[in-house]
Amino acid sequence: SFITQMEQKQLNESERKLCVKCHSFWGNAQSQFMCSKCFKDHILGTSIPKKPQPSASSSIKSEENKDKTKESEPPKEEKPVQENKKKCWNCSKKVGLLGFPCKCGYIFCAKHRHSTDHNCTFDFKSAAKP
Repeated sequence: SFITQMEQKQLNESERKLCVKCHSFWGNAQSQFMCSKCFKDHILGTSIPKKPQPSASSSIKSEENKDKTKESEPPKEEKPVQENKKKCWNCSKKVGLLGFPCKCGYIFCAKHRHSTDHNCTFDFKSAAKP
């Protein structure tokens, strides 16, 4: 009985494949190896909208726009990445389970959690304006 259950499980796993349309969920032979959403769309005659392929003229325009934005924007400084999220970015004190994440992207201890205590680089004034 146990061997037949194992064989049945292996057969079921071999029948499952990723969806042939969206490649996000599992499908089986009964649904033509489509997930439930894609199979429903297939039955109803609709399809998943695909991303439009850019034409040659639009790709040239987009390259021109990229060049313009590169010239107009000043080079941004790359801020260092916090590798150890279990320690305060300012004093390297252990922050425990929670820590205090800030909008500048770093984790701080209770002493440095406020933006004035750690020289926060996030611009709260411009973020508040609609």
